[in-house]
Amino acid sequence: MTERQVSISIAILTGGRSSRFGSSKCFYRMDGKELFLSVRGRLEHLSADVFLQGLPPGYEPSDVERRYRIPVHPDVLEDGCALGGIASALENAAEDHVLVVGCDMPFVDPRLVEIMRSHLPADAVVPKWRSGYLEPLCAIYSTGLLEPMLASLESGRRRISGIFEPLRGVVYVEIDELMADGRISDNTFRNINTPGDMELFG
Repeated sequence: MTERQVSISIAILTGGRSSRFGSSKCFYRMDGKELFLSVRGRLEHLSADVFLQGLPPGYEPSDVERRYRIPVHPDVLEDGCALGGIASALENAAEDHVLVVGCDMPFVDPRLVEIMRSHLPADAVVPKWRSGYLEPLCAIYSTGLLEPMLASLESGRRRISGIFEPLRGVVYVEIDELMADGRISDNTFRNINTPGDMELFG
């Protein structure tokens, strides 16, 4: 790690309801390993603090920690809300900046993380498509956003993009340009949302 790089924690979000998948997709196996292990394997060299944030209903954190040798932290909310998962990750992180990444992104490119990290310190660094669509579940957040996120949750506002609107310190990295230049893989944002996606990408 060079002196210019800011240390980050990495939180793999595993607390969603997986409603489209039909079951707990983070424990589904693709190419012989669980989805979240694929994500960890791609990114763990980038941080000394890598953990699972949240678990689907029916799973015990201590059991998962023993089996997979990775810390597991519960979400602040039990409804699988994405903003709650991000806020929980900020609360549990050892570093001041946290990469949050969905467990359903087994092709995430570590080069993207390095590019995002090069823009730190910032309130947030968020990948953005030319269409304007954001990828907030593969982004870096400052732990300074924890209180605004908790306040938003308490008031019933759970839209992630609503957090960015009042901030001046958000950096957006252009996905289309990075892919066109070959700086990140075209598969980086491929999500596994259904069992059929497993067969398509596996």
